[in-house]
Amino acid sequence: MAKTILNRYALAGLLLLQGLQLAKGQVAGCQALRSMQTNSLYYSAENLRSDTFDILKYTINLEIGNSATNLLKGNAQVRFAPKMNGRNYIRLDLLRLTVDSVKENSTLLTRTYNDTVLKVNFTAPKNTTDTSVITIYYHGVPQIDATGWGGFYFDNTQGAEYAYNLGVGFGASPHNYGRTWFPCFDNFVERSKYEFNITCDSTRRSYCNGQLISDVVTGANRTRKWVLNEQIPSYLASVAVAAYTQVNWSANTLTGVKPVILAAVSSDTSAMKTGFVHLLNCIQGFENDYGPYRWNRFGYCLVPFSSGAMEHATNISYPRAFIGNLNYEADLMAHELSHHWWGDVVTCETQEDMWINEGMATFSSYLFLEWQYGKARYLNSVKTEHDNLLHYLHKTEGGFRAISGVPHDLTYGDHVYKKGADVAHTLRGYMGDSAFFAGAKYTQQHNAFQSLNSLQFRDLMQAGSGQSLSDFYNNWVLSGGWPHFAIDSVRYISQPGGTYQAVISIKQKLFGAPSLYNNVPLEVAFFQSNWNKTVRRVVMSGATGNFTITLPFLPVYHALNYDSKISDASSHEAKTVKATGAITWTLGKVYTQVLNKGADSSLIRIVHNYVKPDPFKSNAQGHKLSSQHFWKVEGILSPGFVSKIRFNYDGNKNLSGTYAYLDTLNTIVNADSIRVFYRKDAADDWQIVRSFHKVNSTLRTGYIELDTLKLGEYTFGNHGDTTIALSIGQQTKNPLKVSVFPNPARHICTIALSEAPAKDCFLTLMSVDGKTLMSRPINTQSTTLNIADLSKGNYLLKLQNGDKLYSQKLLLD
Repeated sequence: MAKTILNRYALAGLLLLQGLQLAKGQVAGCQALRSMQTNSLYYSAENLRSDTFDILKYTINLEIGNSATNLLKGNAQVRFAPKMNGRNYIRLDLLRLTVDSVKENSTLLTRTYNDTVLKVNFTAPKNTTDTSVITIYYHGVPQIDATGWGGFYFDNTQGAEYAYNLGVGFGASPHNYGRTWFPCFDNFVERSKYEFNITCDSTRRSYCNGQLISDVVTGANRTRKWVLNEQIPSYLASVAVAAYTQVNWSANTLTGVKPVILAAVSSDTSAMKTGFVHLLNCIQGFENDYGPYRWNRFGYCLVPFSSGAMEHATNISYPRAFIGNLNYEADLMAHELSHHWWGDVVTCETQEDMWINEGMATFSSYLFLEWQYGKARYLNSVKTEHDNLLHYLHKTEGGFRAISGVPHDLTYGDHVYKKGADVAHTLRGYMGDSAFFAGAKYTQQHNAFQSLNSLQFRDLMQAGSGQSLSDFYNNWVLSGGWPHFAIDSVRYISQPGGTYQAVISIKQKLFGAPSLYNNVPLEVAFFQSNWNKTVRRVVMSGATGNFTITLPFLPVYHALNYDSKISDASSHEAKTVKATGAITWTLGKVYTQVLNKGADSSLIRIVHNYVKPDPFKSNAQGHKLSSQHFWKVEGILSPGFVSKIRFNYDGNKNLSGTYAYLDTLNTIVNADSIRVFYRKDAADDWQIVRSFHKVNSTLRTGYIELDTLKLGEYTFGNHGDTTIALSIGQQTKNPLKVSVFPNPARHICTIALSEAPAKDCFLTLMSVDGKTLMSRPINTQSTTLNIADLSKGNYLLKLQNGDKLYSQKLLLD
């Protein structure tokens, strides 16, 4: 499903991986033993009932009222066969409805009901050779989940009467929510056929799963019969009732022409056609990647629910508030359609592996963007979400979690949807497109209409591709956090015949992950001066790796993971810079102001790394580097290229901040001592950048702008050098003669020295409370300062030229 709100609940489930306990809890007894024996990753009490009975078919006969009554009334026939001998009763889930009676044929059966579980007693024991049908007669007002997401809704929107269900409850336990409108085995593994006979007033029509068999109007009532012969779990069963008008299309699929049914009230049909203009291409794309569509029709039904959509098989409940807006076609239209492969045909075994449903569907929405709009659009979505995950996910969802084994309250959270998609994208990069999509098709073919867990998913992908994926699943699926990879050094050696050997050293760090990753395929791109590139793949394990690669040319630039096939603990973007002006690097998290574009275009890539930089080689002055992030600026600069670069810092713990949380350890009290440090490469040592312009927006936020962008690495740190900024009130024993004009100043001011500047001549501009705003070396006797960014008020200007000092107040008006 696609959703727009999240809700929290309590931890449920036990992670058992081939006998190895990976979760904190421990469940003893035969149920835990059974979990290990059946290769189930997680214990689910709800699933155990499916070991005793096979629910073959539900026949749901209901009268559905309107928003004035909110009433359901009718019966459900449950056809079942025992899987064990001597069964004396059956337990069915039914939530807070009134049970009138239960019958087998004409025999009245005894029952107990506590508003949650209906226990029906048989008149005689049932055995594995028996097939039985019981009919439960019931009525009442169905429930909506306490979170507002899921259940059965009655709604009068702009005079249109709607009644519809959403098959999961975000806060419900279990999340399956078929029980709000019919008695059932409400779990992820029980699959059954369905028949629906839905009666409402004659002005409205019902839409359910499967094929419409009959539509009969009798007086003021209309009854429509729908039949679904494919087996689905209870949460995918669907009904929607309104004064629907049907839009009929058809799709040419791999298994023949199939109907496409779009249902909306008449005033919404035009917008629905507009919003689904790319549906047929979406169908073709998913069939190309995942194999044949296995259902008898395609169906979307508009409902007045604005917090998401629900992937009911062949009858998707779709929010009318978003119809006609192509900005939502990937997140809603494509996402829900993809569930008919991931989440409807192949489904997760337990809530703990919901990423198989929702992570794969979110990844599939990125694939839709690739077919429809190109690979760049796909990568932009993947990389943008990846950066958000690195920045915020461990803050919003309580730490670095594995996508498999999420607790109950995070079943529909960002670890499942967004990191699940991020991991799927990385798996694609690991395997390569041919092997990845071959594995996906194999999984769909060999696990159709069945549930599976992460280990079974791994095994099917391996069988379908011929690749070993154990390390991938152990590292990326069953563990939290991310790895981080960086090139430590590259040395080129000339070879006979005009070729070159590249001797590459790569290092691995960790961002929230428990251990170093193994057998990670990494791509290294090598560029010629004309920007042509060749790509080589290496396989990385452990903290360091050394590789030798033969190249047909001598590169002028090399880059790791340039095409973003692996989502590690970095975020990056590359741009071709052709003109002067300001550039915002959203993923690189910097701003540049190009002053001179140079003789030709420049290729610049900025990598923002969510791990601590390498330490100092020597740190006599006691500087302290950031332990939270650093940047790498790389590429091919045109001769004459000149640009400023601005780094924002933010030590606030505010999730809405663009840079929040990244600099909390460098701004524990305030940001007075924060500086930018630079090194050319790993062989170099960190040096404090002494020419900069600094603006403090608050005590812990602001930016530092450097006059000259250079290729290399940058990070924040706290300076320990007392010569960098003089304290306010210091007496000048050996005064320096300086002229400052104009003073008061508005946009610029000039500082003129009475003598030539020494090599260590330095200027510092400070606020009256002692914060350093600007610090730069002085190389000429006359220097102009740009102060347009500063607020009106008093400032302190200080200079040091050798052993001579100068201090002067500066007023900005």
